[in-house]
Amino acid sequence: MNIVDRWNRICALVAERDYVTVDELVELLDSSPATIRRDLNSMEDEGLIERFRGGAKSIQKSYVSAFSMDKRLNERQDVKMSICRKAAALVEDGDYIYIDASSTTYFLADYITANNIVVITNSVLLLPKLLKKKINTYILGGSIEFESGSIIGEETLEKIKSMNFDKAFIGTYGIDLERGFTTYGTEEGELKRNLITQSKQVYVMADHKKFGVSAFFTFGKLEAATIITDSCDREFLHKGNILQLEDDKLRAD
Repeated sequence: MNIVDRWNRICALVAERDYVTVDELVELLDSSPATIRRDLNSMEDEGLIERFRGGAKSIQKSYVSAFSMDKRLNERQDVKMSICRKAAALVEDGDYIYIDASSTTYFLADYITANNIVVITNSVLLLPKLLKKKINTYILGGSIEFESGSIIGEETLEKIKSMNFDKAFIGTYGIDLERGFTTYGTEEGELKRNLITQSKQVYVMADHKKFGVSAFFTFGKLEAATIITDSCDREFLHKGNILQLEDDKLRAD
C-alpha cells in the first residue's frame, strides 16, 4: 500500500472511530510500526490528525492528549508537590516502592524521609533526585520515550511481572467513574496495569483536573487503588477510596 492510500485509510479510520492506535494500524494496513509512526507524524504536521502516545485521534475530539513533560511539570506545580508530600508520608522504613514516570509523581522523592527503602522506577528524570538523596534505586531497562522521559517496552513490562512492591505510586491522564483510570499509550497502560497486580498497595496521584477525564486505555478500575488528590467531586468520593489534602487553598485552577 502506497503512502497516499495509507493516509486516506488512516483519515477514514480516525473519522470513524475518533481514535486509532499504532498497533491497530500496523495490523489493518499491513505496515511496520516505524512506517505508521512516520505517517502519523507527517499527518499531524499537515493538520490531518492529532497524535497521542501510541496512536492518533480526530482533531475535533475533546479527549485529553499527551504533551511534553516540561509543560506538565510546570502546571499546578504547588498542588502536585503537596500531593507528593502527602504520598511520601505513606512510605515506611524498609519499603520496596515503585514510582511512576509522571509529572505528578516527579516530586515524590523530594519528601521521602523513610529509611532503607528501595525505589524501582521507569523514569529517567527521577534519577538525579534519587541519587542526590542516596536512595537505593533500580532503574528498569527498555526504550526511552523522549516526550515523557519514561522507559517503556516489552523488556520493561517483563521485569515488572517478576517484581513485587510494597507500594506503587502511579500517575494517570484521567479518572472516569465508568472507565476508571485511563491513559493513552498501550505500552504505558499495560505497565500500569501490571503494577497494580504486583503491588500490595497502589496509590494513584492526581490533581482535581484529572477527574471526569477519559483517555483511550483503561489500566484499572477505581476500586483498584487509593487516589491521592487535592479535591474531587462528591460522586467520586462515593465510588473510590480517596485521600484528600487538608488545605483547600492548594487547589489552583
